[in-house]
Amino acid sequence: MTTLPTWPYLLDTVPATRGSRLVRTLLCGAFVLIPGWLLGAMALSFLGDAVPEDAFTRAWWYAAAISAGVGLVAFVGAGWAALAGRAVPDFVLGLRTVQVETGGRPGWRGVGRASVMGLMGVLSAGTIPLVLALVARDEDGRSWQDRWAGLAVIDLRLGRDVALHPVTAAELASRFAPVKEPRPAIIQVRPSGQRPVPSPVPAAPPIPPRRTGDVRPSAPPAMPAGATVPPQPTWVLRFDTGQTHELRSLALLGRQPSARTTHPGADLVVVDDPSRTISATHLAVRANEVGVWVEDLGSTNGSEVVLANGRVKDLAVRAPASIDAGARVRFGDRVMRIQRVGAQQGANR
Repeated sequence: MTTLPTWPYLLDTVPATRGSRLVRTLLCGAFVLIPGWLLGAMALSFLGDAVPEDAFTRAWWYAAAISAGVGLVAFVGAGWAALAGRAVPDFVLGLRTVQVETGGRPGWRGVGRASVMGLMGVLSAGTIPLVLALVARDEDGRSWQDRWAGLAVIDLRLGRDVALHPVTAAELASRFAPVKEPRPAIIQVRPSGQRPVPSPVPAAPPIPPRRTGDVRPSAPPAMPAGATVPPQPTWVLRFDTGQTHELRSLALLGRQPSARTTHPGADLVVVDDPSRTISATHLAVRANEVGVWVEDLGSTNGSEVVLANGRVKDLAVRAPASIDAGARVRFGDRVMRIQRVGAQQGANR
């Protein structure tokens, strides 16, 4: 169907949202600070009279004991998260950290990331980890520390747990196959009733004069009388603005879509959106003789499918979903209906 994605072993996974990562950071801090403080307080109680009576010296003893307790809890927690791929809050939130190249558990990468984040948290009183949980996310939903460590935080409630169910080479081979990459074209969809202006056809090169001894191929056999070529099925996208687009194989939809290496050869379809509720490159729509698949490309406002029975289903991020003919896709303030028609009929609409 297409070339392999950037991270093939994260196939069918869904990145964690900003909200879940923020809650995860807060809970991780609480699970480290509270047990660490209790551990330090218990150590001081065992020391008893060994702690100096001088108030200044005593304060330093308390600070050292608490810091040692917090450090010990943080080290144990980081080691556990590196081996299991899940910190204690992750079991509550349904999250997991994996390596982007293999989909496996983070290992020492997780320890390195936890150490850097812990150091920055101590130096900034927890401010930097909270900020990084909200900003600096790339198109794959990864923050700065994820990219530095080569890791990704995925949501197991919405996507695949590749650590327990890894992606195999056979699965990749069955779902992805190389295709000829047509030259991408930017298409401005128009309201129905307006036909696109055809591009001028270049003049054919002159035919050289026939020389003696030339052999010309025979003409193709004529079709039997009364035979007709059945129209090939095609797909038409109809928008609530009255715009239409005939889908050839793959299209990227948005306010100002741009080509992506993960979706080579796609038509770039500009959708009218004065209120700017859809992202620049919001959706990917792929079709073949079997059906249509719609994929949310990490949009700001998300996307959802309205089924024929009226049931609404949210589209997971970067997880292509099969869409039945006649279903509607709502993205931002725009609504798109997918229809299957004959080739001639689709060309005329």
